[in-house]
Amino acid sequence: MNTLDSLKQTLERTRADTIDDAWIVDEPQVMAPSIEELPASTGVLPLTEMILKNHALLERLIRSTSRQATLIPQLLLISFLSFLLYGVTMGVLIGVSGWTPHLHSPREVLTGGGPLIEFRTADHPLAPWRDGTAPSLIVAYALGLIAATGICLPSLYFYGLLSGIKLTMRDVVIHSLKSKATAAMALLGILPIYFVICLTAVVFNLSEEAIRAVQWLGFAFPFLGGLWGTQSLYRGFQGLADTLPGRMNMEARYNRSCFLDRLVLAWSACYSVISPIMVFTIWEQLQP
Repeated sequence: MNTLDSLKQTLERTRADTIDDAWIVDEPQVMAPSIEELPASTGVLPLTEMILKNHALLERLIRSTSRQATLIPQLLLISFLSFLLYGVTMGVLIGVSGWTPHLHSPREVLTGGGPLIEFRTADHPLAPWRDGTAPSLIVAYALGLIAATGICLPSLYFYGLLSGIKLTMRDVVIHSLKSKATAAMALLGILPIYFVICLTAVVFNLSEEAIRAVQWLGFAFPFLGGLWGTQSLYRGFQGLADTLPGRMNMEARYNRSCFLDRLVLAWSACYSVISPIMVFTIWEQLQP
């Protein structure tokens, strides 16, 4: 009788352990990129092509710790050159339009001192370049959008740790620069469309209000292009969810993954507020 009771208790304990283990997820196999799948070397042009055509390979590439030190300056250079090219094009179009934008201090605007941007008549296409308006605008966009990312990096690192994923500060930097480079490529894709719109307004001699609206559209395009960067950052951090602790039940992993997604979206909202403030602050300090 004692033997039967002991056998029955053993079977019950085994059954209970099996049920509990059914809710345990084994340690995930992080899909580290193999050497054969990744290109032997990367440069600015191949990396640009990868951003445009092969997002999956790009995501695997930036997770290769041996490549991150090389990729960070390359992604930064892609972003800076793209924003610089957009700023130069904006400067040319501003001169052709005949109206030069002048930025008022946000403090003046809030106290009822007038519009944020005042458009003044330009008597020559090179007037914005001579008085320093175009160069200050170029520098403001090229540096402001990148500097805003740098300001927001510590909070993104903290959000990642708060969600429980395994990442280093270098991981945060490279994911942020990847999203920045993606946004810059999207901006260059929008640039020809904006160029046609602006030239159409000038050639057909549209009204002053129409030309001002076109210029406002040009000021807003870099922030609209940032939506592609936000999507790229969101996709990259979703991939990092596979570094969550393995000994965690299914419901906990799902909740953590959803929490990570919300944190990335919250960070994107913070960046969307900081980036125009940074651009306008640099522009205000540099303009004549």
